Amino acid sequence: MNELGIINMHLNTWDFNGYKFGGFQGCVRYKENPQALMYKQEEASAMMANFPKVDIFICHCPPRGINDEEEIAHQGFNALLDYIDKEYPKLLMHGHTYPEEETMVRQHGPTRIEYISGYRIIKF
Repeated sequence: MNELGIINMHLNTWDFNGYKFGGFQGCVRYKENPQALMYKQEEASAMMANFPKVDIFICHCPPRGINDEEEIAHQGFNALLDYIDKEYPKLLMHGHTYPEEETMVRQHGPTRIEYISGYRIIKF
């Protein structure tokens, strides 16, 4: 992807048009597959421990308790919830789960939450 100018946002930041973007890949480990992008809750917490403040956070699975499920395959990361509770990004975008429209979380404190399935144009 680097050859195409695409930046891997996992644990990276990128400045664009006055906004700082950051990201985290993968989901909670629910099966043993060394090739899969899955992490135990503790691993994700260690990786996110010193992640810098960003304006826009992009992640595959959501923060724990936000548009996630109790079933481990669609459970969110505690580390991402801790991060938004500490750093207050303006916007967090996630996928991976299947929240229902009537119960979807769209705001957590000052952070706007956007569930993305496929693609979406977001006005910010």
